[in-house]
Amino acid sequence: MIRIGTRLFASVLLSVQTLSAQELPPAPVPIWSGKGDLPPNSAGHHVFLTPDRHTILVRLPQESPNVPPRVVSVPIHNDFRPSLANAVYPEPSNLYRYEYRLSNGRDAKDDIGALSLIVPAGDSSLRVPADDPPGSGWAGAPAHVAVAKQPLFSDLPLGQYVLWVRRKDLELKPGKSLDPLLVRSTYKPGLSAAWAASINPPDFDQSWPREVFEQLEKLEDRQWREKYMITAAPMFPPDTPSIRIVKHLSMAVPELAKHALIDRATPFIIDLESVLQEVVNTGAVDPKKHAISVRPRSEVERAIASVLRTSLGIKVP
Repeated sequence: MIRIGTRLFASVLLSVQTLSAQELPPAPVPIWSGKGDLPPNSAGHHVFLTPDRHTILVRLPQESPNVPPRVVSVPIHNDFRPSLANAVYPEPSNLYRYEYRLSNGRDAKDDIGALSLIVPAGDSSLRVPADDPPGSGWAGAPAHVAVAKQPLFSDLPLGQYVLWVRRKDLELKPGKSLDPLLVRSTYKPGLSAAWAASINPPDFDQSWPREVFEQLEKLEDRQWREKYMITAAPMFPPDTPSIRIVKHLSMAVPELAKHALIDRATPFIIDLESVLQEVVNTGAVDPKKHAISVRPRSEVERAIASVLRTSLGIKVP
């Protein structure tokens, strides 16, 4: 068996919320502060999460009846607060320039060391500067392998990652932002996911018993160590029918609301759903008739606005 110490965080280490990040998923292991009695029904458990979900507590098997079990704290390094401001600009030669400004909130405790953006597999027009922004220490490159699964949008096939990883110990500290990271493509924007991550894996003692590592495997889901954001990204080939893009947005809205990334009661989303439904009913986008009258407020709404303006020609304030 390959122990979790070499597998956890592999998605970033094997590769060279704008937007609110989602909450962590329900804990797959018991919650315990490390003090006092163990949680109910936790007999036989060696792995726990602290109430804030930022630390793994490993309660090692008791070595002898007279010696209390040793408890080891292992930070997950997931206490960062990412946001990703996005803008899309048309360029010559039918290209679009995508700009992403990554920030880490002031109340974060951990640094951000990597960002991965999901884009369509097989986009031969995709270009990512190797050192961008120049001198930032963040290197970017596409992965060229169709393994990237969208966390929300089931209508989209597996994509590939565009990866940016820090160099020279230049992680994004709490309260700091990067100058915009750049992507160029002929593909029109749609909604996609980006994952922010630390590049500091938890430090597990490889001498721990097998049963400890078997329980640690329950924490391999990347949502425990990374946080996803929803943004506008290259998504649709230039000849994609407008109705296909409209249907993508129509399917995205309830998913975004389900995960509390948008509020369907805001004026922008109410206006958006009305326009999308009218386009679906008529079967075509009419820029003279279809327009959004309300300015987007949140970063997710602004990402949606980028798709409306650039991919569909729909006016947004």
